[in-house]
Amino acid sequence: MKKRLTKSLMFVMILALMVTIAGCGGNGGGNGGEAADTVFTLRLGHAAAIDHPGHLASEIFKRDLYERSGGRLVVDIFPGGALGGERQLGEGVSIGTLELTFGGADAYSGWIPEWGLIGLPYLFDSFESVTAALAGEFGARLEELAIPHDMTVLGWGGIGFRQLSNDARIITSPDDMRGLMIRVMETPIHIALFNAFGANPTPLAFTELFTALQQGTVDAQDNPITNFYVMRFFEVQRYLTLTEHVYTALPLFINTPFLNSLPTDLQELIFEAGAEWEVNQLKFLHELEAEYLQRLIDAGITITTLTPQQKRVFMDMALEIYPDIYAEYGDELINIARSYNRL
Repeated sequence: MKKRLTKSLMFVMILALMVTIAGCGGNGGGNGGEAADTVFTLRLGHAAAIDHPGHLASEIFKRDLYERSGGRLVVDIFPGGALGGERQLGEGVSIGTLELTFGGADAYSGWIPEWGLIGLPYLFDSFESVTAALAGEFGARLEELAIPHDMTVLGWGGIGFRQLSNDARIITSPDDMRGLMIRVMETPIHIALFNAFGANPTPLAFTELFTALQQGTVDAQDNPITNFYVMRFFEVQRYLTLTEHVYTALPLFINTPFLNSLPTDLQELIFEAGAEWEVNQLKFLHELEAEYLQRLIDAGITITTLTPQQKRVFMDMALEIYPDIYAEYGDELINIARSYNRL
């Protein structure tokens, strides 16, 4: 992350210098044209709850930027989908109607298809592996793909490995999923995965999921433990199976033209705070996953941990979708990601 942070900062500084040389008019953008006491407001919209690790890390991000900038950087946070769902918020950052957001990487695969590869079933064998991959070459390549969309990644947080819940039955094999209406994100990979498992995948916005589960529009869903708890899905879902079938990354990103319009010293502070947001978010994730899992047990949720043999059945069935993935994306990025696995 530190190496990529330095490269990104160098890119921004070089770009700012080019603008100065070109003699572009206006307020001078990131070249110190703004008065030293000018206040810049950054709106950070996200779809998570206020006790989600992403929001908790964002509160620290907000505090640190305000203090370190002497009040020149003000972050207004809009949680819980107040400004829209993940996809809508990501599009807002891309076109410049919103400064900052974070969300599940798969939600943005509609315009950066390769970001969906993070969620390729059973691509990573551990949390350590996926963290190293996103901090290394794999993450760097994904960040480059965001550049044409005016998105600059500040940090790769995580939501964790996705688990499967439903309100119909205990699930220990793909056969148990046959016929279940399951909510999925609007990504081809997730739709293909649950088709392979024999379920009926139904794309639906995250902000609409609780109501859909409550009303029986869908029977099942998959989300990491933190999302399952903070969104209170356990109130309408009785069974949780720890399938760990997909890892969901949580990128924090900012609109690039807005970032470039800031004085260089403030750009540096934002990159630094973004790197710290990543560290804090992952720390909160680890702490809260253990706490929330115990709370779910205490709440009477039936939690099923798959045996290695049971998990292997899911993994083998998930491999059915890989030929189509290779045909569409090739194997380069997938092999880079897998190179970080320890097993």
